[in-house]
Amino acid sequence: MMMNNKKIRGWFSLLSTTSLLCFSALVSAIEFDEIREYGDVFKVSAKASDRQQIEVSWEIADGFYLYNNKFLKFNTETAGVVFGEAVIPPGKPVFDELLGEEVIKFREKLTVSLPLESVAPGVELVSLKLRSQGCMEDVFCYPPTTQLLVVNLPAAAQAALPVAS
Repeated sequence: MMMNNKKIRGWFSLLSTTSLLCFSALVSAIEFDEIREYGDVFKVSAKASDRQQIEVSWEIADGFYLYNNKFLKFNTETAGVVFGEAVIPPGKPVFDELLGEEVIKFREKLTVSLPLESVAPGVELVSLKLRSQGCMEDVFCYPPTTQLLVVNLPAAAQAALPVAS
């Protein structure tokens, strides 16, 4: 049995209006000027107290969270530097309404230890490329975002020279 064009247009009009109302409700939940830059919401810093690891920390703004998901990645393009597997604190799984699944979220602060498996002699700076994804609570998620940092490494320990007598 075939519907006539008038009924189809009526259903299409009803669906279009309903979709527009739902979209308008979502848009009115947050104003454009309330959307902050990713780097302002997820302030990242890194430091190396020795040549064996880098500590990467995010200060996370109130009302936002950072995911521990497939987008949380650490890379370098610095020749002679090899990272080990990042040590990420365990999080508590929670159901995420935006994704419709259980995920690990970090609020307020996240600190990750990034082991340095090897560092070539003479390397003083490490270019660190961080990829992460975060969201504004129950409103929207930023796309996966890459942040770049340069980390100063402490000088390599010098072998002790014999003392002349």
